[in-house]
Amino acid sequence: MANRKAQAGASPGVIKALGLLTVNFNMLEQVIALHIWEFLGGDQTTGSIVTADLSYRLLVDKFCALYLERAKSQQADAAEASAEVAKLRNRLYAAGDKRNRLVHAVWGSGQEPGSSTKIKFTARGKGLRTTFEETSPAEVQAVADEIAALTGFLVRRAAGQDNTLSE
Repeated sequence: MANRKAQAGASPGVIKALGLLTVNFNMLEQVIALHIWEFLGGDQTTGSIVTADLSYRLLVDKFCALYLERAKSQQADAAEASAEVAKLRNRLYAAGDKRNRLVHAVWGSGQEPGSSTKIKFTARGKGLRTTFEETSPAEVQAVADEIAALTGFLVRRAAGQDNTLSE
């Protein structure tokens, strides 16, 4: 019996960009978790117990809640801190949503050379919907780059190079 492999329908460029997107997003999740650990006193074991198995949205929510709590304890302007956290939360949620739309799609060959077709199935409210969207490697790469920039921003903040929460 021949050993057969399933072949991806996406272009090599899209597959490469999806891989980078996945790596960058995992790093973003880890950096958020590290912030939570730091807010909890910096103990890796305790931080890991608290953050293990949390969904991305829950990580974001816990990070934002702990940041606000710390701002209150340092007598920071609560309204300003709340507005900054809301902006960052929105950016973090948007990054997760963009990643999910790309990673959880079915990919097929595109019409243009080097492109791929992103196929999405949804079955909410009005029954089954199928959408097809031509996607280039550059479009996926742009989301990967956006996530990398957001991760870099949080790393700079942790290193004390940036005290703001929103860019």
